[in-house]
Amino acid sequence: MGFLLALLLALARDGFLPRPVASINSFGSPKLATHIVMALNMGLVVILPFVVASASDLYGYLGTIATLTVLVAYGMMNLATLTHFARQDLQTGKPYRLVPPIIGLLLSAYVLFANVYPVPAAPFNMFPYLAAAYMLIGGAIMFLSTRKDSSRAMDAYVFHRVTPTIDDATQEVEGRSQA
Repeated sequence: MGFLLALLLALARDGFLPRPVASINSFGSPKLATHIVMALNMGLVVILPFVVASASDLYGYLGTIATLTVLVAYGMMNLATLTHFARQDLQTGKPYRLVPPIIGLLLSAYVLFANVYPVPAAPFNMFPYLAAAYMLIGGAIMFLSTRKDSSRAMDAYVFHRVTPTIDDATQEVEGRSQA
């Protein structure tokens, strides 16, 4: 439930959902987003017992769909890391920094492939299509939505280093020894 609250808050803050969804109560907790998530959960609690035979089946079904979408998200994150840092790491002579996202991308692709081939038994054979439809619908909504602040710079989403790293310390020591 927590991840959904954070997602709703971020989408509302960035203009993809109505601004009131990002409202916070006096304790600093999400207000309207919590009510939305609770209403969705209640709807699922009321409807799903008529659709699914047992709670363990439901857990397996939803877990499989969530796993497939998370694998795609991990793969996209690794791909974004590669595209964002590749030029910088190659120019600074640190290509070894590209190894973790490459390994992550390959592992995500392998696990995703292993979940769809060989084709699993029904109803698990339908879940890749459900997950793909879910992601396509979400992508279409994001693409077609009108953002109020579409000129926002992506710098707000880039993490900046605030603490020194081992490389910084090494460069500082090498700089002192040359002086």
